[in-house]
Amino acid sequence: EGKQVFSLTPFGKICSILGITIETSDQFYWWFKSLDKNCLKEGLNITVLLNQLLSTEDGKKLGLLRTELSYQKIAKLFNEHCNQSKISLKLGRDNKRNFRLMVTLLAMHDWIEGIPTIVIEDRYDISISSIYEVSKELARFVRVLYLLTQNMRDIFSAVEAGEIKIIVSPRRKVN
Repeated sequence: EGKQVFSLTPFGKICSILGITIETSDQFYWWFKSLDKNCLKEGLNITVLLNQLLSTEDGKKLGLLRTELSYQKIAKLFNEHCNQSKISLKLGRDNKRNFRLMVTLLAMHDWIEGIPTIVIEDRYDISISSIYEVSKELARFVRVLYLLTQNMRDIFSAVEAGEIKIIVSPRRKVN
């Protein structure tokens, strides 16, 4: 009697167990809430999803991939990728971060698509250890996103069984 009991909300439990901020949880929630229900049924493009993950409070703290390639070369590859995938991404105003973000999105897309690591390393002039570290962190964010969606039935009522299809664009020519 008279004792105060503390309990976490379902989102709070996910945040505390997987080490993300409440701000990131809220950003995921509002992003999903803003998506067209047809988009969830038809599928989210993996590059769009990864960009959203990297745009959260926690995602902005993640070390992005570095390359010695020129900004022009990376921007050209990124624009070709976006055109081929029929996606449009709004990047922030920080050109240095945008450069590293484009490299990271391209490399992670290729890695998820199954392109050999040595090809990715050569294509973007990055190291395998960097790819591994970034992919490990992104996998944690995807796990968080999955767990959060299990508690977002108001958003997913239009989607059968709360399933979301993720689309990886067709394989690009390997140089």
